[in-house]
Amino acid sequence: MSMQRTVASDPRAIQSAASISTSSSKRSRVISRPRITLLGAVAWTLLLAQPSDAAATRSMALGEMAVRAGRIFLGRCVDRTVSTDAATGIEVTTYTFDVTTPIKGISGGRTAFRVPGTPEHPLLDGLAVFEPGETALLVLYPESPAGFSTPMGLDQGRFRLVEPVGRGIEVVNGRANSRLLADVPVELLPRRDAAFGREGRLELDVVIDVLRSLVAEGAP
Repeated sequence: MSMQRTVASDPRAIQSAASISTSSSKRSRVISRPRITLLGAVAWTLLLAQPSDAAATRSMALGEMAVRAGRIFLGRCVDRTVSTDAATGIEVTTYTFDVTTPIKGISGGRTAFRVPGTPEHPLLDGLAVFEPGETALLVLYPESPAGFSTPMGLDQGRFRLVEPVGRGIEVVNGRANSRLLADVPVELLPRRDAAFGREGRLELDVVIDVLRSLVAEGAP
């Protein structure tokens, strides 16, 4: 068993990471930005059992997302509850979504995932926060041994829906879709430059079709 999975499954290690991250946020005025980022990466690894580079600044492309994702779907947030996790002692937020378009890891219906922290005080900088009634396209990490899952790359696996006048529904993630199509085979999207709308947005149907193809083919 890898060291990462062993530590991520240990409630004492998880609680320690949470305490470090929480106390660091309180001292954010005196601690340098790189220090906060480092602690966030440690908490990310312990709680979510994901490589710390997922919490870094690098952009992720759809092919990588399709391979690593546990669930991909278009859905509407119908509930958001905050509770205390019995195993770790930290506050967690549970989001529940009605799935309208399942793509990977789910067949439809209703699904829920737990995120460390609260909407007002997320455990990690950049974690996506959802409002009840919000519709989004989500690419989620597989659930960790500690029972957590978040959009991939903090906010990169959360696509907001935008409805510009005179155009179809478009989506944009937390990195303005930066490098999003970098590893998408040309045959799946021959005219990729023309696929981008204003401010880097992409048509929702295009992104869903590309994700479905990547999932079906096992991605690059």
